[in-house]
Amino acid sequence: GSVVGSMLCVQHPDIAVDAFISLSGPACRFYDLMLRGAERRAVDGVMQFGPTKIPMDLYCKAIDVARYGTPPPDELKALPFGFHTMDQASQRYLRDYDAVDNSAMMAKIQCPVLIVQGGADMSVWFENGEMLAAARNQSSSTTQTAYFPDLDHFYKKVGTDTVDERISALA
Repeated sequence: GSVVGSMLCVQHPDIAVDAFISLSGPACRFYDLMLRGAERRAVDGVMQFGPTKIPMDLYCKAIDVARYGTPPPDELKALPFGFHTMDQASQRYLRDYDAVDNSAMMAKIQCPVLIVQGGADMSVWFENGEMLAAARNQSSSTTQTAYFPDLDHFYKKVGTDTVDERISALA
């Protein structure tokens, strides 16, 4: 959402967006976010997906295959799933998405921006919000931030099913 919204604001200025709210926006390209997440979750260089263990070097190779559209090396063929196993249309979609640096896009947005980020977000870590705000430093338009240390990616407190009312109050 944040990446698509940023692209809309920058690539279609004729739409004249009055203000943009970035919710849990990544500050980097998609596969870079996936790699950083994998590095954080890996234990002794191994990612655990349910009962399946994948060494980080193979995970990185799977991302390279998907990112660049290259044929998978033989060692990846034994993995039951991964970015490299997706159909070609899905891989093309993610390659296009991966080509967008959201920090660069956010820096170019000409309207006021509100960056909202949860501190318990395990998909798009808290520092992504800080990096997006830093990318806006040179903007002539205002940038505000709303950080919620106890909320996850969907703005819920961990273990609950309800969006926190503070998020609704932002509008």
